[in-house]
Amino acid sequence: MIHDLSSIVNADDADVTFQSSDNVLFHIHRRNLEAHTGAFPGKEFINDGETVCLTEPAEVLEIVFQFIYPKRYPRLKDLDFDIVADVAEAVEKYEIFSAMLTCEVRLREFLPEHATDIFLHAVKHDYPDLMNETALLLGRSPFCESLGRLPPQCVLPWIEYRAEWQAVFENAIQFIQRTMIHSNADCFDASSEPSKPRHFICSNCRPCLITWVMELERMGSVSLLKKALENPILSPYNPNHTWCHSCVGNHCKHVSRVVRMCQDAIDAIPPFTHFLWKKKSAAFVRVEKGASC
Repeated sequence: MIHDLSSIVNADDADVTFQSSDNVLFHIHRRNLEAHTGAFPGKEFINDGETVCLTEPAEVLEIVFQFIYPKRYPRLKDLDFDIVADVAEAVEKYEIFSAMLTCEVRLREFLPEHATDIFLHAVKHDYPDLMNETALLLGRSPFCESLGRLPPQCVLPWIEYRAEWQAVFENAIQFIQRTMIHSNADCFDASSEPSKPRHFICSNCRPCLITWVMELERMGSVSLLKKALENPILSPYNPNHTWCHSCVGNHCKHVSRVVRMCQDAIDAIPPFTHFLWKKKSAAFVRVEKGASC
């Protein structure tokens, strides 16, 4: 078989040869591998004249191998997501520490479009900040889509994290239902009359408020959800709705209260790593207890 030679990484005095999955050869200095990587095949796998086959294609290895030489590292600009993701996976696999930060920074530039893949990469290789940033973007994504691709140790933490988001809307609807007036009375806001201890949402305004919260719940993007809370226009969800005599403008006087409730609940949601580390801590305690018995 005829092999091509890399035009970028091909040292004349190299003592190690690697072959990419698409049959391109890379001549590398062993001393650079030993100094800059932690997981490339060791001496027992690299004999004189032996070629070590790797599973990555040449376009990925040409980038990866540049990080083991004393020269300016590639910035990974103008590369599409798939190549950057493959490079990021390869530098983790071969423990090329000098390339890890560059890959993390470059991956962030592909958010939010590739949030799921980047979240899985962060979980797999333990990047807490990147985990939390992408989990926040995925907090409103389709549940089964995210759950099906998670490693087993992350399934329960993800369910708990999603439950926190679900509670935001459940609590808002419970508030609307709990403060409903079962009569023909109009809405009442105790903030205008401090002597009265309660807030009441009339039976006329209640359905549209609940419909609005359900629309918020269906939003698959956290950024869109926050924008909707900042500008809560209810009339598009029910253009024929007529507010009670107590409510003026284009929404019920209780909208601001529901908005504040949702915003406070969202701000109080812990980062994903809180649930992940809680599970790890619980597992550690169980192991410790078992060892002491």
